[in-house]
Amino acid sequence: MSDDDLRRLERAALAAPDDPEARLALAQALRRAGEEERAVFEVWRAARLGHPVARALLAGGPTPLVTPPRVAEVAAGEDGSSLGWPQAAHGRWLLVMSHEETVLLSLDTRSVTWRVPAEFALLQPGLDGACFVVTHEEGALVRRDGATGEPLARAPLPPGRLTFLDLAEDRLVVAIEDALIGLDAGAALGREVWRRSVEPAARPPEPLASSRRQALAADPGVVVVSWGDGRDRLEALDLETGEARWSAVTTDDADELFVDPHGALLLWRSGRARHLDLGTGAARWESKFSGRRPVTEQLPALTRERVVLKHHAADGAGLQGHVIALDRATGRLAWKRPIPDEVEEYVCLVAAGETVYLVGEAETQFRLAALAAADGRPLWPEVTVNGGRPVSTLAAGRGVVVKADERLFLFETPDAV
Repeated sequence: MSDDDLRRLERAALAAPDDPEARLALAQALRRAGEEERAVFEVWRAARLGHPVARALLAGGPTPLVTPPRVAEVAAGEDGSSLGWPQAAHGRWLLVMSHEETVLLSLDTRSVTWRVPAEFALLQPGLDGACFVVTHEEGALVRRDGATGEPLARAPLPPGRLTFLDLAEDRLVVAIEDALIGLDAGAALGREVWRRSVEPAARPPEPLASSRRQALAADPGVVVVSWGDGRDRLEALDLETGEARWSAVTTDDADELFVDPHGALLLWRSGRARHLDLGTGAARWESKFSGRRPVTEQLPALTRERVVLKHHAADGAGLQGHVIALDRATGRLAWKRPIPDEVEEYVCLVAAGETVYLVGEAETQFRLAALAAADGRPLWPEVTVNGGRPVSTLAAGRGVVVKADERLFLFETPDAV
């Protein structure tokens, strides 16, 4: 934003002091230009309090979007077929996998950058939006440059039957028969850093591709392992050394385990959630919100302050679907919103920053809505797309990628917001 652009916006705001849009445009420009926060706030406050952006800011909540996102279909395969399932995103890159190949897409061009035959692939973030991709190809690990697909390093996997492969920071964590092994994921690809034997009574971690109920979940600095058939014992291992930082016994078998930088979440579909501190393994809270159907069949949306999930409960003579948000610090209900009847049977949730996206099926269409994670307010009117049933969602770039039947759609928020 040049000085001339700022002055132009400032003149427009002064010429129409009662026009909130002019002042909001100036405030957005100031914010992008890195002006002092207080000055930006004063411009926002000068806008009419009835404007949703100004009202939200004065209430201390996140700033809603002024306009809905852009919608674009992502390129299909060379023969017009589906590219597969979105797996991970970083910066302007999207990793997509099918049964036969790994594909990296550019979100800038919405086209295929490169593809290789691979049994499994993991996206490794780099600096300034760059990325690397670690693939499992014919029994070996290959680290590829994200922009070109060029192989940078290749290393054989340790011998034995591979049952799990995941990536955290610069560590690959693999389960091979009776051992859990930490490998270097950087320049010394495949070098063994540590090894933990699987206890005789415990079943090794399951392959990531076999179930959403991950037996192993990685977080910066620590990897959380679930030993046994269910969630009967969790152990946090140091990524650098493999040594145990803490162990937590969970006598009641949980249905889901999710780990992110803000804690470990155990979820029971009967309507319970327990949040563990990543540093100690201690339970920070437990919440019970029993429903009349399984609480969720999709992944919850996790933000810094909220755990957001789908929930059914009795409402009058029938059942009503809701999206509910639990406070990340206390486990208390922060807000809930009803799910419209026509889409309530299938709703996907995904979080990008402090925005929660809801993708709901409605016959041959799907709807995309965005809510403020803090209080559940809609941020812009719903977007309806003709595209079939949404079967997968993934936060990517400044928005979300939706796989609907055999098509991929990219929803991105405007740069100006």
